[in-house]
Amino acid sequence: KIGDQISQFIEMGFYYCFIEKYVDIVPVCLQKECVLPKKYLPFVNGVNALHYRPIGTPELKNKFVCVAFAHVRYWHGFERVIRGISAYQGTFDIEFHIYSSENDTTEALKLLTSDLNLSRAVFIHNLVDIGQMAMIAKDCHIGVGGLAYHKRGATIDSSIKSKEYCALGLPFLYEVPDKEWEYHYKIPSDESPVDFEKVINWYKSLPKEHSVVMHKYAEDNLQFDNEVRDIERRLQDIMIEKKRDRGASNYESNVN
Repeated sequence: KIGDQISQFIEMGFYYCFIEKYVDIVPVCLQKECVLPKKYLPFVNGVNALHYRPIGTPELKNKFVCVAFAHVRYWHGFERVIRGISAYQGTFDIEFHIYSSENDTTEALKLLTSDLNLSRAVFIHNLVDIGQMAMIAKDCHIGVGGLAYHKRGATIDSSIKSKEYCALGLPFLYEVPDKEWEYHYKIPSDESPVDFEKVINWYKSLPKEHSVVMHKYAEDNLQFDNEVRDIERRLQDIMIEKKRDRGASNYESNVN
C-alpha cells in the first residue's frame, strides 16, 4: 500500500509539473464527489456491450460459483469473499474463481486460502481477455466487484468491472455505489466477511430473465461511445473558443 501511495505521488507530481499546463481537457473517473477545475471533465467508464454477450445462466443445484475478473489490488477486498466462504455453514459448495495477473495481493490471497484450508474452493487463474470472459461467466452465478474501496477513501465505484458484469448478464457484489443497478448486492463498507447465506437467498430471488435484462441495460446505458461523445463535444467547444480568441487577437494586432 505504501508503494502504491509513493508511485501515485510521483506520477501526480510529474503530471502537474510537466503535463497539466499543456492539455485543454482531462477526462477523470471520480472516486468521490468533488468540484473540478474547468478543464477536468467527469468521465464514466463504459463498455462495448456487443463484446460481452451473455451465453446463459447456470442452474443453482448444489454448487454456488463466484467469479472475479481483475488486476487484483488491495482495494478489491477479495479476502472478504474467502473469509465468507470459510464462515459459511449452509448446504451449498461455494467456489470463488479469480482471474488476475500475479502480484503481491494475489500471493496474499493464496496464503489466506491455504491458511483457511480452502484450496478446494478458491482458485486463482491467469488473466483472460474479453473473448474468454463470456465463456467463463456462463458457468458462474455472480461476479465480484471491488469490496474494499473504503480503504482508499472512495465513495463512488468508477471501475469498468461492474459495467462488464452487467453486459455479461452476471449479477454482482459491490461495496460503494456506481449506478442505480438492478441485480446487484451491496455489502457493508467494512472488513466483515461476505455473508453467503444472505447472498445466496438474494440470488434465489432474482427472476430467470435477469441475464437478458442486464445485458439490455448495458446496451442502452453503459456504452463507451456515449461517454466519448461528451468529450468530443467539450473539445469542439474548446476549439471554437480558441479560434474566436485567435481572431480577436489578430484583429487587435491589425488595429494597432
